[in-house]
Amino acid sequence: MLGGRRRRDDHRLLILIAATVLVLAGAFGVLSARRPAPEPADLQAEASVGAEAGVDRPVTVAVVARRPVDVTIVADEGDPQRFSLESDEGRSFEADTTITVTLSEGSSARVTVNGVDHGYPGQPGVPWHETFSYEDDPSPGG
Repeated sequence: MLGGRRRRDDHRLLILIAATVLVLAGAFGVLSARRPAPEPADLQAEASVGAEAGVDRPVTVAVVARRPVDVTIVADEGDPQRFSLESDEGRSFEADTTITVTLSEGSSARVTVNGVDHGYPGQPGVPWHETFSYEDDPSPGG
């Protein structure tokens, strides 16, 4: 008779555990239904709003000298800034809308604008200058 009682107790325990799991699952389902996941964001719309608001991307220029050269930078039509670079020396510059780069001698420095390599622009012995903006064609010479 003891064996029969233990089986009934085991069955009661299993039924109690199963009922508890079902109640917890139901409670979790009800709570989850009250706070549904937020709607996915429309990234296209957010990007166009930023563009319409006039948010400009900066113009970034990197200059690395192949040989000694004087570099003049005019950022956003501000005052000219002059730098002397030695061989293999480099500097980077940033502007909000436009940046003008002048090299005392063309072909004396590698110029990279917004990540696009423009190589060694200009002719040896002749000063070189170019104005860049973010809207410009990123290809060299464009």
